[in-house]
Amino acid sequence: MTEMTKNKTSANSVDVVVGTNLRMMRTSVKMSQTVLADKVNITFQQIQKYERGDNRIGASRLWQFCEIFNCKPNAFFVGIEDENASDSETALDSQRTDLYQHPRGPAIASAFLKIDNREIENQIIAMCRSLAK
Repeated sequence: MTEMTKNKTSANSVDVVVGTNLRMMRTSVKMSQTVLADKVNITFQQIQKYERGDNRIGASRLWQFCEIFNCKPNAFFVGIEDENASDSETALDSQRTDLYQHPRGPAIASAFLKIDNREIENQIIAMCRSLAK
């Protein structure tokens, strides 16, 4: 395989971010790699390769993941450096990544997303800010 061909087909930093976001979504709902693999009719090893960024996720497979996690495709691209992004957008992306890397972050995010009351959400945010001081 020539170097040019390898560069066209090899995974890159975008694939790593997409894979990391896939892992965060999967773990936030406490889904195993095997269960996710079964839902899209592939092996759990392929899920591992996606999550590590070793293999690229094709558009149709990405769409399947969107349907499973009830999200839009752009959710998989959170954390990719954007030259046009504002400093606050970049900081927010970094905080999202930090939250999901925390051992209890996915559980917190998953529980928070199930709250259907804006006032309660605001109270939780205020409490977290107070405790973080």
